[in-house]
Amino acid sequence: MRSVVLLAVLGGSFAFAGQDGVHPRGHDREGLLVAERPLPVYADDVEHPLNRLHAALFIATLVPDEVGSALPAERRAIGEAFFAPKWYFGKRAGTPDDAAVFGGDVRFSPLRELNGERAVALRALLAAIQTKAQVDAIDALDAPIMRLLLQWDLLSMWWRCERDQTADDATLLAMARAIEALAQARTVLAALPAGTDELRCELAAQEDHAPSREYAYFPPDLLATPSRFVEIDRNDMALFHAERSLRAVRAFVRVPEGRAAGEAVVRAAAAAGKEGPLPEVPLGSEVALALSLLAVDADLAIVATSVVDEVRVRRITGERTLRADNGSSRDGMSHWVYFRSRRASRDADAAHAFRFVPDTTQAMFLEYGTLKHTVYFAQCALCHRLVGGGNQTPAGITSLGRFANARVCDDPQTRLRRAEVQARTIGERLRARLKTAR
Repeated sequence: MRSVVLLAVLGGSFAFAGQDGVHPRGHDREGLLVAERPLPVYADDVEHPLNRLHAALFIATLVPDEVGSALPAERRAIGEAFFAPKWYFGKRAGTPDDAAVFGGDVRFSPLRELNGERAVALRALLAAIQTKAQVDAIDALDAPIMRLLLQWDLLSMWWRCERDQTADDATLLAMARAIEALAQARTVLAALPAGTDELRCELAAQEDHAPSREYAYFPPDLLATPSRFVEIDRNDMALFHAERSLRAVRAFVRVPEGRAAGEAVVRAAAAAGKEGPLPEVPLGSEVALALSLLAVDADLAIVATSVVDEVRVRRITGERTLRADNGSSRDGMSHWVYFRSRRASRDADAAHAFRFVPDTTQAMFLEYGTLKHTVYFAQCALCHRLVGGGNQTPAGITSLGRFANARVCDDPQTRLRRAEVQARTIGERLRARLKTAR
């Protein structure tokens, strides 16, 4: 059977239904798409070619390889007793009955390959953005931020398929040409704001106390100057290496005693080495990640922009005891995630460009290696928890782990420049792909 998204891409007519087109909080498929069809991410008209292009890249009905045991329907019969030691490891193999619609206005596409009818439809849509003149003629791409977002959507999928050889040469070339057509001058990219000031200002009015994981929370001085948060430079694990993530990743830590105490924690983590005692990280401490987009500039060089597209905040909110109501990890750590919304990014009247992603939201976590369908709180607890971490990280903070070689970072450009170096191979492969047609 043809997928609905391919019918839409090829000219079908579908109305946009439901807020953001996703299942609401509390639903057995919370956060997943209601149907496989385009969303109004780049234009209000769902049938706008850019929305259909996004759907071809980022929306699909799939059978997961793995199904997490923490999903509501999986653990309902067990109740709170589910949260026993090692609960976060629970999973089973997926079956056809587990098929669902994944993706949407998310960070990573759930697709591993672009082939068959999807590739044919994709090339037809890409034909409209093969040159800069074509791009300049599209009103929805007038704003530099929207050109960057569309380029990153294409770049992330192009690199996945180019690296893994999961798309044909014609599709890879058409994507490469579109990436080049969307390229902007380095000066234009450098002028784009991070976009987090509005988010911080909106939520900074909250009292600085242990918040509920059910509601949006953003530390009042995160990504601000001055700040109690200490930026951490460290060795990059594979997940956050720029060649894999196509983003620059900045990590921060804050402890209640203040900035000097936070710097001491970073130094103590580095001094611990492979066998020494890890530093204590007290109740109320916070760690955060700010992930910003890589772009390809007009010279086909990789540029790490300041445009943040995701922020992750974790806080030690309770005692280190396993209990069903003890934070996201169920052992005293809670987290809050914010994604940049493509739709909100094009709206100059929007309060901010981010949306809060509750930890009960479901997703396909392909970036972790497999087509795994689970909930955020379970996927995050695999690495970030206070109990049962094997004495490898202080309080589940991997940036301060034994092999991270953590150090205090005083220059906010350090991580961006390193990401450009790490992703250099992507630019080289892109130029090589474009040369095949010249």
